[in-house]
Amino acid sequence: MKYSEKAKLNFFLVVSVIIIVLNNIVLNDIPEIFNRGYEIGQVLSNLSLSFIASYIFYLVVVVAKDKRDKQNVLSIVYALTRQLVGRAYSIYDNIAEAAGKANDTEGRHTVSSEEFLDLCLKGNPKDISPSRRLSINGAIREANFGELIVSNAFDNVKALHRDVLTFQPYLDSEQVQLMSEMLNSSFFIMAPSLADPHVTNENFSSYGAAAYAFIECTRRLDTYNEKHNRPYFKAAR
Repeated sequence: MKYSEKAKLNFFLVVSVIIIVLNNIVLNDIPEIFNRGYEIGQVLSNLSLSFIASYIFYLVVVVAKDKRDKQNVLSIVYALTRQLVGRAYSIYDNIAEAAGKANDTEGRHTVSSEEFLDLCLKGNPKDISPSRRLSINGAIREANFGELIVSNAFDNVKALHRDVLTFQPYLDSEQVQLMSEMLNSSFFIMAPSLADPHVTNENFSSYGAAAYAFIECTRRLDTYNEKHNRPYFKAAR
């Protein structure tokens, strides 16, 4: 509910309570000040009682249900967004591994632009990963780092983005904006070429700046998700 709508309801609630108190307590034993004053007072009092009853019903049925629904939905959103963030971070994981720095999960959060660009110069997207494979049409085969980025990051981020947006009525606009920035980033437009066998890049340098901007956006989404969505995940457990 918008703040202005809530303020209006609260205002009318206060007015209704005042009317009931005036009509049934303060002015109850006072003679009519004007003709039909008692009848008008009774009408206003009954209307006020009806509004208060409706307001209580609204709080119990509508507001409580919305709060429960939001808690349940944002619990799911937190889990899906966490998966999306993890897949997006795998861009760093693969580039770091290609540069000889495997299993550096802390670097996702701490690597600087200069350090990352250095990794991009050292890593070759055509090198075969020694630790990971791709499953294509049921067959598992060796994959190079460029293919792994497209499969693990690009494809999965797109799919998870769609999954999260199915809950858009419950999402804050900031989260929608952050996810939109990721999908419309320069790196996300360039990424499919990493799996193109005709592209002969011997390192990630031409993707470096765009990839780092993408990682920074992923960090912002990660921070947002942990701050705003995680409390609902805890509450729903």
